[in-house]
Amino acid sequence: MKCQLVQSVEGDLVSSYFEEEDLVAAMEARGFVFAGLNKNKAQRAELQGKPKFLGVFGPMWNGDGIRYEDRETYLKLSA
Repeated sequence: MKCQLVQSVEGDLVSSYFEEEDLVAAMEARGFVFAGLNKNKAQRAELQGKPKFLGVFGPMWNGDGIRYEDRETYLKLSA
């Protein structure tokens, strides 16, 4: 499953893509601390057991993979 991180950098949305097996290491390299696995039964089955990180919203379903967003991005896209 593909994984995407969307961050706001100087007002622009910047996406980074990772393979699922590299996700935890890639996110930690960007300063996001692994916070366990998603166990929210109210969310889609595809999101169950996916990593959660401090400092970003997610995991979120992205149509064909999972996505994480920093706070500024989340606020922009959710407005």
